[in-house]
Amino acid sequence: MDISVIIFFFIILIYVASLVTAIRKKKFEGILKKVFKIVNLTAFFLTLVLIILWTFNRHLSNLTIEIIPFWTFIISSIIIFGLTVTNKIEKIFYGIIFYGHLFMTVILIIPFIGIGITSMVYSPFWTDSILYQDKNVIVTDKTSGFLAPKSYPTVYIKCGLLSHKFKTSLSPVYSIDSVSLTKIDNTKIEIEIHGDKEDMDRKSKQTFDCNCL
Repeated sequence: MDISVIIFFFIILIYVASLVTAIRKKKFEGILKKVFKIVNLTAFFLTLVLIILWTFNRHLSNLTIEIIPFWTFIISSIIIFGLTVTNKIEKIFYGIIFYGHLFMTVILIIPFIGIGITSMVYSPFWTDSILYQDKNVIVTDKTSGFLAPKSYPTVYIKCGLLSHKFKTSLSPVYSIDSVSLTKIDNTKIEIEIHGDKEDMDRKSKQTFDCNCL
């Protein structure tokens, strides 16, 4: 997860929040409000479905797509709060999202600490840095906090439209040349990461319980 991408994304949301606040007196009603609500509720339920999948270590095979529902929900909530006529319950619900997100955006400008806090809150809804990807496997690297040691790589083995997530005990890597998957039996797969060849002592193999291949 590149920090510059996070900052850029939050700048966009600050702009949206500011724009909504500036023109709040001009409220949308009718069909336009219904469109916003449909988009908002659809994104909300898709986000819930993804979160349920994540509890079972299941993800979409395309990790980037996973972040779209959540951020669509956040942006549409901001728009609904500022630009549409809302009842008391809606105003409270969307107001919490609006001001809470705006607060987290302000936190972001605090050197070092701000990035750490916002990364911790939003990390489930932002893809980690992808070190390697092919038709069978994805290897990612979770961005470490300030002065934190480099984390172990995370492996996603693709199973059709979904992938199975594995937190590894493999040695941290900075670059990957290739990844080998070997099917041991119907329930086990061995992964070997080829990279960082200057470090010959690192652990590069691990076996997972998986029947994807």
